[in-house]
Amino acid sequence: MLHTVAKHEFGSDGGSDAAASGSSTLLFPLLKMGNLELLLSAPCTHSQPRKWCAMLLLSVMFLGVALSYTLQQRGVPGTPVSAALQTTLHYETNHIAPGAHDDELNNRFLAELTKLSPDKCCRILDIGFGSGRCIDAFAAAGHRVLGLDSCQAYVRACRERADTQKVQLVCANLHDPFPESVSSLRFEGVFASRSLFHVYRLLLPSVLHDLHGQLLPGGIFFSLNPLPPCFTDEEDWGIDNDRRYAHFMTPSTWACLCEAAGFIAVDSYPWPPVVVDEHLAADRMWLSIWLRAHD
Repeated sequence: MLHTVAKHEFGSDGGSDAAASGSSTLLFPLLKMGNLELLLSAPCTHSQPRKWCAMLLLSVMFLGVALSYTLQQRGVPGTPVSAALQTTLHYETNHIAPGAHDDELNNRFLAELTKLSPDKCCRILDIGFGSGRCIDAFAAAGHRVLGLDSCQAYVRACRERADTQKVQLVCANLHDPFPESVSSLRFEGVFASRSLFHVYRLLLPSVLHDLHGQLLPGGIFFSLNPLPPCFTDEEDWGIDNDRRYAHFMTPSTWACLCEAAGFIAVDSYPWPPVVVDEHLAADRMWLSIWLRAHD
């Protein structure tokens, strides 16, 4: 079942897609459109009504943006709790094979980390590590890794082969606050490959804010998310045998959310960069690299 739900939360200008969040701070970039910033800062006098005109124009613009934003929904909507349970249960019973380009992805993350801290052992937070192939690569490169995943089967499998001197694994759900063993630490890099799109969309701004807090100033946030099938934001509650929750976001939606959390954009592009097999084109993802600014 696929239907459209109008959202009145926030959006972007008419040339880009909007994002889904309850955070009103994401509307701030709209204040800088055109000369509105100058108009709003102008003194208000009887002979100069332009400030009131600007405020009226801004209100109309906000209303138009909110009404124009739509969110596709697939499946029967549930709650944040059911979203977490459905997704974790799926991965407990259906192990996902590593991606064909995971080694290249891991190497790109390590290259960005090397730019940040050459010849230094860095601390990495891996969100939703799955098979643990990425953790193996990061530990082999000499870094210390804390892996977070809600699937106990993945945690057990990775723990059996992990180097306990370099790797720490925690079974936890991103829909809940980070456990003390995670929230008390700071990292040079946060790696989230195909994991954050499983976070319930209204909780995602809070999760991104927490991840920003986990990064040391100048730290790197590496994220990979699937692109929406229909090129518009979509919330998928799963059907039939696949009950995973997913919030598919356009690149502009993801950028709005990350910028609102305090991240600074470094780079972004489709993944994999080159599609050799045509049938893989529909499964392309969006890779984005973000930075936490120095305090």
